Amino acid sequence: MPLVLVGVATEWRRVGSLLSIALLFTMAYSYLPHKELRFVFYVIPLLNIIAAIGADRMYVDLREPATACVYPIIRMIG
Repeated sequence: MPLVLVGVATEWRRVGSLLSIALLFTMAYSYLPHKELRFVFYVIPLLNIIAAIGADRMYVDLREPATACVYPIIRMIG
């Protein structure tokens, strides 16, 4: 989950549509009276893509000295 937040915070334009689809899908199924976890499993690959984009951004940014101290703090929190 922390990498999803990093992906959203750093690459909002790239992952905004994926996040909105995941949130709308989850909210739509939250209002159903008969909830089952198998309906939410379709959101997990979308969140994995967002997390992968966040991890890639962290890897690229670690080469820059200005941002190298921020990501270890995020890893400790998550």
